[in-house]
Amino acid sequence: MALGKTVTVIEEDVDRYARVVGAVILPDGRNLNREILAAGLAWWYRQYAPDDTVARILESKARKDRRGLWAEADPVPPWEWRKQDHARPRSNLRRSEPRSQRRDQGRRR
Repeated sequence: MALGKTVTVIEEDVDRYARVVGAVILPDGRNLNREILAAGLAWWYRQYAPDDTVARILESKARKDRRGLWAEADPVPPWEWRKQDHARPRSNLRRSEPRSQRRDQGRRR
């Protein structure tokens, strides 16, 4: 919806990591934050916006219609997912030798 378009960001806050928190307004005037919530592609963070009745309604409708992440049987909220251990052994992430030092470098197969 926003790719390649000029959007307007209405700054609402700055978080503890100095990131701007705000509403992204599309060129046609729609609120991107609301659009992705309605499509079931985002969670409503009640902790940060407990009185946002529009967000509550949009998320409830997306859940009811099983759109986006609500199509999953048991979606895990990001704040819960971050608490889980997702560590993988480092050997699965990269090779032990730099490419330039591998013994098979330059061999044809």
